Amino acid sequence: MNHILNKPILSILICILFSTCTEINGSDSIVNKVTISNLKTQINIESKTWGLSGNHEIIQLTSMEKCDTIKFYTDQIFYTTRGNDTLVIYTNSSSYSEKPKIICGNIHLDINDLNSYDEIKELERTYQKMKLKRITIYKK
Repeated sequence: MNHILNKPILSILICILFSTCTEINGSDSIVNKVTISNLKTQINIESKTWGLSGNHEIIQLTSMEKCDTIKFYTDQIFYTTRGNDTLVIYTNSSSYSEKPKIICGNIHLDINDLNSYDEIKELERTYQKMKLKRITIYKK
């Protein structure tokens, strides 16, 4: 009798594990996209959230040529451009493993770390005054 109950429980646990480790873009997933076209190479920024409880989040930079993909594991970034060759990004310092310096060989990335909760909240309040734009995983 005990073995009969263990099989359905084991099956349910495997399904839950699989669904939390796999990207599921169902009707509850949120995807936001922005295209920056005033740089030498057009850059797309896409934010998305997925998973059983929506707790997986990523913001990624890609180009139309698909030459690079840079990922930030965070719920928001702030950005602007400088000239036609630099993308300035403000993000949580723990959102990447290695600070990227360039994308597609010709767009420089100037990444400014936000190191504390207070810094993030301050930028959330003042980013428009600083002429920054924001992309987030949340519905607009």
